[in-house]
Amino acid sequence: MNILFVSKEWKEINNTGLGITASTHLKILKDLNYNVSTVSLNENFTDHNLKLKNFFSFIKHPIKTIKKAKFILDKTKPDLIIVEGLQTLISEIFLVLSIKKKVKSALFSHGISIFPYNNKIKYLLRYFAWLPYIPLLKYILSYVDIYYSLDLFNEFSRRHYDTQLRKKLHPVNNIEYFNISRFEEEHLSDDTTNNKKKILVLGYLNHIKNQNEIIEISKKVSDLNLDFRLVYSNYNRNYKKNLEILIKNNNIQNIKLINHNQTKIEREIKDCWLMLNVSITEVMPLSLLEGMFYKKPFLSLKVGSIHKLEGGLVNQNIMQLIHNLKNLYFNKDMYINLSNLGKEQITRKYNYENLKKLISKTIK
Repeated sequence: MNILFVSKEWKEINNTGLGITASTHLKILKDLNYNVSTVSLNENFTDHNLKLKNFFSFIKHPIKTIKKAKFILDKTKPDLIIVEGLQTLISEIFLVLSIKKKVKSALFSHGISIFPYNNKIKYLLRYFAWLPYIPLLKYILSYVDIYYSLDLFNEFSRRHYDTQLRKKLHPVNNIEYFNISRFEEEHLSDDTTNNKKKILVLGYLNHIKNQNEIIEISKKVSDLNLDFRLVYSNYNRNYKKNLEILIKNNNIQNIKLINHNQTKIEREIKDCWLMLNVSITEVMPLSLLEGMFYKKPFLSLKVGSIHKLEGGLVNQNIMQLIHNLKNLYFNKDMYINLSNLGKEQITRKYNYENLKKLISKTIK
């Protein structure tokens, strides 16, 4: 089978859940001996690209871009087009073309981000800007042949709005898949350079990841021997600057901002005591799964489908999270129990071979 695999992000340059997962899915398809060609927006390491730097590049040359995408389809003649994620432009281009040209398609959903996270003006304006996208979304979900969701049965989270729509519009060929850790080597030596317990926060520096809350958390647990390590890839410049000012003005010594290029993510996870997620919205953070792989429990706010993970505690608010942080600090048995539960779930379900079997059974 000839497969055209389409993704906006790739782990070679995007240290993100989408980029890492796309590369994992590509590896599985190749391991299953499919003939796979890759397409990106503008990366030279993929087999094809649309030569688009961003959305504005498309606005300048929409016809040229569509012609380029059609040329790629005509050249590769795929039996199946697989697309990673929505709201990426390249996904929508190839999914619409697959419908028009009657080429079988599969979509790995990573959730969707349309609805406002709260009542702040900026989120409401963003919501109105995305409203015209919904008819296109409905059109795509009505016709895509195979649909993969990270949580088929979540009827409450707006991040799973695409899955909720899909089940109404096309109630067959809907499959629940899962993310897995990118890491395989488990035998890294422990960090013994200091006796502080390291709490690791991974992700962009921005209002969605909500790292400002770490400052408040650190104040509430200042009597504990903790270090907070905020390892980031992309960042909002103003948010980062304001965060640095807050840390300085509050004379906080145990919060460190670290660019991912200055460290190794695997090492950071292996050396930490606990993973922390304070995002105001998520689907299923890959970082928490990777922490569970190394028996690192997590604390998280109740967002997305994190409740499906067994290796940590999900909290209704920051105060409950702080309470559970203190419990874990002083209760070694509780910590060990969560560590073991997470690792057992990884071994039982969230692993490469299980994901490979799922994809092998469902992509035909």
